[in-house]
Amino acid sequence: NSSTTSSQTEVLRIRGDKRIGINTTNPDQTLHVHKASAGSASSDGNAVITAENNNHCIFQMLSPNNVSNRIMFGDPEDANAGEIQYNHNSNDLLFQTAGSIRARLTSVGRFGISTSDPQVLLDVGGSSSGGLAGLTNPVLYAGFTNNTNFGGIVLGSGENGNTPFIASSKKSDGTALSLDLITSGDKKLRIDGSGRTLIGSTTQ
Repeated sequence: NSSTTSSQTEVLRIRGDKRIGINTTNPDQTLHVHKASAGSASSDGNAVITAENNNHCIFQMLSPNNVSNRIMFGDPEDANAGEIQYNHNSNDLLFQTAGSIRARLTSVGRFGISTSDPQVLLDVGGSSSGGLAGLTNPVLYAGFTNNTNFGGIVLGSGENGNTPFIASSKKSDGTALSLDLITSGDKKLRIDGSGRTLIGSTTQ
């Protein structure tokens, strides 16, 4: 009857252009979930799902505490080439590209790049291999990928290979060789393995 009809409220609309609106009669994209108006904002033209609110807009994922919540990015070759994952077992946040985990934010706030076990606030390359021996509460670690490479800290930007940086090199047996300050592509200062400081020369 008319009294029943007048008390009803539309909560879902499926339009002829195949757009679905929840709590909105004018969905922006294929699925538009509308809690409250965000104002004059419109979703991106490539969006498939739009969520809208007049306050914090939150996408909530709930699961048991022994599994993970994940957002996957796929293509025809790999269904999860990229991925953001929260692991409830370890309370780690993981970042994956090209099918492999590349970075990890641990439950204690340590961020590791190319390491699954960061030992300091920012660990690049894997300090768990033993590079932190003898150090107390380090904040940043740039590790060696193998015994013949070097780790370094870039100090600024430059052109044509002129970026200044500090580098520490290793001998083939893995022991420290020197600490170098490099500018304009050349080593300007070196502290060698015997403790000598060399300025303007890397040999003596």
